[in-house]
Formats: sequence, structure tokens, C-alpha cells
Amino acid sequence: MDLLKLHNLPTELGTEDFEKESARLEGERVEITFVGLPDGEFKKKISLVYTVQEVKAMIEAEQGIRYDSITLLLDDKEMADPMSLSDLGVNGDATFRIQIISS
Repeated sequence: MDLLKLHNLPTELGTEDFEKESARLEGERVEITFVGLPDGEFKKKISLVYTVQEVKAMIEAEQGIRYDSITLLLDDKEMADPMSLSDLGVNGDATFRIQIISS
């Protein structure tokens, strides 16, 4: 998979340009509102380079919900674990719905 296309970057960018853009994305944070939690909602500033896996791990650590019971949805679509927020098109403040699977 072409990482430049994945991040909507022109493919003519060289390594130096790609590294600059990656650093810019890493520093860029958006406020995410998480809804669907037993205790209501919470908000958190998160870097666009975070993966869905990292976001789930953060929810587990901060909310005490088991990682493997969390499904994250953006615009009613399930977010795939290996994808970053940037990969999924998050480019501003967003609301993620959390589905919790009981075991």
C-alpha cells in the first residue's frame, strides 16, 4: 500500500517531504468526543497519527473497559484497528461512538 496516497499526499514528494508531513501530522491534535459509554461521554485531544488500536488502549486505561470489548464507530462505520485517525479521514474535531460488547 502506498503510504503517500494513504495520507493524501502527492506521490512526487521525496523522503524529506514525507518526513516533514509525518511530523506535522504527529503534532496535529484533534478533540474527540467519545459517546456511548456507561458513564456518559468524555473528550480527549488526540494526535492524528494514533491508530485505532492506540485509541482503544487509551479508553481501556482511562475508562476501565476491556480492549477486546470496544468497537469504535465514526459516522456509523466501524474503524479498523491498524488504521490511524489520519488514514480514516479525521481532520478536525470528531465524535466517535463506542459500542461495548458484553461477555
